[in-house]
Amino acid sequence: MKKKIMTVVSIAILLLMGVFTGSASAELRTGNISWYNGVGKVGYHGKVLDSNDCATELSVDNPPAGTSLDVLNYSNGESGICQKWDGRQNFDHYSVILDVQKSFFENVLGEPSSVGWIDGRYSY
Repeated sequence: MKKKIMTVVSIAILLLMGVFTGSASAELRTGNISWYNGVGKVGYHGKVLDSNDCATELSVDNPPAGTSLDVLNYSNGESGICQKWDGRQNFDHYSVILDVQKSFFENVLGEPSSVGWIDGRYSY
């Protein structure tokens, strides 16, 4: 009987650990990532933008203001975290899903701004 109770308790603990440590289903978007010069300007959500802020294509995805986005450059594997404080419309015809600051594009994602955009993804 004692062994049965311990087994049930152990299973319950493992299930609860899975609930509290398991990740929620993440949103994932793939496509082109471009850059812009938004530092110091007021973004879509009213915040003055800094080098780690980015803009999503509003017709594709509009996560809440301040959401941390995990961004990956497919060509070189470089990645980083930026915060969504801006939004854009009408760049989806270039398959652009995310606009990051120029310094983030160059220093974090590891691409020269002269390439214009990269193939990548973001998730949150």
